[in-house]
Amino acid sequence: MELKLVNPSIKSYQFIAFPLAIIEQYDESKKWLFNNFIQLAYDNQKNSPVPFCFYMLDYTINPFLDVMRFSREIKNLVNLNIIEFTQKAIENNYYLYLNVDEYYIPNRKSYTKQHYSHDILAYGFDKNKKVFKVLGYDNTMKFAPSEVPYEKFANAYTSLDKINNDCEQICLFKPKIEPYEVSGSIIKDRLIDYIESKNTSLQYADLREPWERSYGLSAYTSLKAYFESFKRNSFEKIDPINSLIILEHKRLMRDRVNFLSSNGFLKERIDLASFEELEKLSETIHLLCLKFNIKRDISIIDNLINIMNILKDKEEQTYSKLIELL
Repeated sequence: MELKLVNPSIKSYQFIAFPLAIIEQYDESKKWLFNNFIQLAYDNQKNSPVPFCFYMLDYTINPFLDVMRFSREIKNLVNLNIIEFTQKAIENNYYLYLNVDEYYIPNRKSYTKQHYSHDILAYGFDKNKKVFKVLGYDNTMKFAPSEVPYEKFANAYTSLDKINNDCEQICLFKPKIEPYEVSGSIIKDRLIDYIESKNTSLQYADLREPWERSYGLSAYTSLKAYFESFKRNSFEKIDPINSLIILEHKRLMRDRVNFLSSNGFLKERIDLASFEELEKLSETIHLLCLKFNIKRDISIIDNLINIMNILKDKEEQTYSKLIELL
């Protein structure tokens, strides 16, 4: 048995990619993406597990998902082992999202090498082969489906009790179809937050303690400092997730503006060329990060910083014009 998945618009972090891989099978979900994924945030704390990412109040809150969230402790109250539990969940059309020890997960970088808690999505199983079908980044850093034998999956689950694990939660996701519309006012407010580097999390202070981050365009200052650090230690590798987020942000922005312009949300139609230019600059930034990891040439960092400065200036000009038209 296998539940449907699609290639998500955002793959930089799995906790974002997994829900999108479920809901983007429905065209209506694109409208929700257009209202979201505008603000970016950089966590300047050392060793942050997610230093740079899209800002979201809660990645599990989604109008196209029914979500049941609980802890490993609560799951253990159920009289089913993890193999039986996962099978029953999928049989009832729930995708299972949880952390496991990747030491036991084939086709992962940590497989048989180190104990490492990481998230995974189980979406199917084969009783004859005795395997679960899972989604995530494999050992070649490709976001792809793979198979895990039942026994290894069970070992990966139980091993979390013996290793360092900061994520005790388990989520069951089931897609649902709900009426949902794009909001020009929401998009406008988020764009203003972005170019003015406002702390968007303050708007949800009644629900959660605000996050101290560098938001919007100011996140680029922190990101440039991160890139500059590789001049002092060119033996380290740049995390390509950072530049991938920039690229995914610009791709989605291009699609968002195309939708807004084509569906009467703007006071006048807008030329997409400037948004396509932002996307091309972001592609160059991403390729330079990958190139540096191969060449270890410090001059690449200078080029990278220069293009980021150009990108920031052009974004401010382009998004300011878009705000005027909304």
